[in-house]
Amino acid sequence: MRHLPAAVALCAFATASALVAQDAPRPMPFPQVVNLPLLWPGEATINTELSDGVNEIKKGDVLKVHSLEPQGVVVVMPDGELMMLQHDWTDVGARAATIAQKLPEDMRRLTVADLAKRDDLFPERLAVTTVIDFTDGRSVPVGTEFVPGRIVAVRGGATMFGIHADMPESGEIQRTYFDISYTDFVDRIRDTVLNHPEKIGTRFTGAMKGNLVNAAGEPVELSETAEYFLVFHGAGWCGWCKRIMPDVMKFYEENAAQRDRFEIIYVSADKSKGEMLAYMQDAKMPWPALAYDKREQTAPVIAMTDGGTPHMLLVARDGRLLHHGEPIGAKGATAVMQALKRELAKKK
Repeated sequence: MRHLPAAVALCAFATASALVAQDAPRPMPFPQVVNLPLLWPGEATINTELSDGVNEIKKGDVLKVHSLEPQGVVVVMPDGELMMLQHDWTDVGARAATIAQKLPEDMRRLTVADLAKRDDLFPERLAVTTVIDFTDGRSVPVGTEFVPGRIVAVRGGATMFGIHADMPESGEIQRTYFDISYTDFVDRIRDTVLNHPEKIGTRFTGAMKGNLVNAAGEPVELSETAEYFLVFHGAGWCGWCKRIMPDVMKFYEENAAQRDRFEIIYVSADKSKGEMLAYMQDAKMPWPALAYDKREQTAPVIAMTDGGTPHMLLVARDGRLLHHGEPIGAKGATAVMQALKRELAKKK
């Protein structure tokens, strides 16, 4: 990414007074906006003339906003390169104020760390908006779609774990990590909040309804009363999965009295549908599994796991990830079951 120093500005226009509509919101301070991704505008109008030796930007030109950072606004230049601009060279503050006016109060204040905990807001899919280049030479072109999994908040932004949306019905799941600023993740969340609020919190259960089977491979219905789901990612070839199975079964039986409030969902990492069913039968799993031949439909649940086995997650009915099951393995699974036990101890 190139940085454009003040010295390359061809002309810095003095701020001129202008008539502003009475109902126009006051521009928001940039240090405030930078921490609130749902207020980031998709575009910004440039209020000065700039040149980096390749691109000539005129006052009034509109550029695509890639992301906001404490140092300034990262925009996409006409040649496709990313460049950092001083925030006061743009109208980001004014655009953010307009967006804030439209969003509900609780949504406009969500930080990146908050979004990492709001899986219920995640879109069904997201698309790459800026080419993603990996260190191994691979690149992901604009328009490539992913099914979002989990966000990991990092300094200055957030990395998301997800899987390719065009993955095959069966076989290896293509997983990757990417920075959310290279996608339309925020735009899609904002669209849901403003235009489709009825979809908030439905992605997780929607991916399971009609897509669950028992150990015999027969369709089963999703529990209508379960408040919590233990998502168990495992496989018959996984030695540790077999080792922790007695503990999982014991937990399931000891909490039979509250079985209406939780369900275990097996997510298979087996090599085939036959191997999945054989393992379920051998382990005598009384709980359902995601149908092996419906991976595209169940991708939102699969994407929440990170590929390791055994891996257990605690997910609320609305899709919020309550425990990510780290470290992967027996310790993580035990921690998840203890977390569920604490949730069940709470009064309804």
